[in-house]
Amino acid sequence: MTRAFWPAFIAALDGVIYLTESSKLIASRDEPALARIASAVIPHGPYEPPPGARLGDAPTTSPILIFFGSIVPYKNAAALVKAFGELKPGTANLWILGKMSVNNPDLDLEPALERLPADARAHVTYDNRFLSEDELASSVRAATLVVLPYREVLNSGSVIYSLSARTPVLASRLPLFDELAEVVGEDWLTTYEASLTGEILRRALDHAEHLKRSPANPNLEPFAWPTIARQTAVFFSSLLKR
Repeated sequence: MTRAFWPAFIAALDGVIYLTESSKLIASRDEPALARIASAVIPHGPYEPPPGARLGDAPTTSPILIFFGSIVPYKNAAALVKAFGELKPGTANLWILGKMSVNNPDLDLEPALERLPADARAHVTYDNRFLSEDELASSVRAATLVVLPYREVLNSGSVIYSLSARTPVLASRLPLFDELAEVVGEDWLTTYEASLTGEILRRALDHAEHLKRSPANPNLEPFAWPTIARQTAVFFSSLLKR
């Protein structure tokens, strides 16, 4: 059914909006017919904290590493758990917040948690459920560093959500994350090569603590909703003139 669907679907398209140049390249590689269709790259806009969210300042106790969102294999949460276990106990707290996928569960996460030494496990919170908007907003704002050790990714709302809350991000080196880092600032979105380690986490934590205490902010101006609205209207208008 998939083989029959995509050619018919793509043939019916007048235009395609991609969120990043990276996703455009990957989509065109996987479906060459897309390269012949008019397209525009228009990013996802920033998130606004929901009304009533309890947005605290950076924590004054141990720093907090956070991984959030639906838990599926490609997000590679177990790699973060393993690297966290390499830190000196008490260096930081680790929050894993999100519902394990029912259809595509990450079978490596819970064994990785079980392998942690007791003194490291005592600093881990694993909340296997969907968080409310208030809970997610306050948790991300309170965190010192968001960690995204993904194996692959086309688009990531988690990066923009985190930076909207002024929380730095550490991510695996993938084309999407490199592309976003060039826009928002490499101080705010740091990438690492190869495998995540405790030393990489420690350096990123030190950097994030300094950054959150500074007056600096990520560059989210290119993601402003009015700009996105204008870009979308211009693209639609160009399609109508064809």
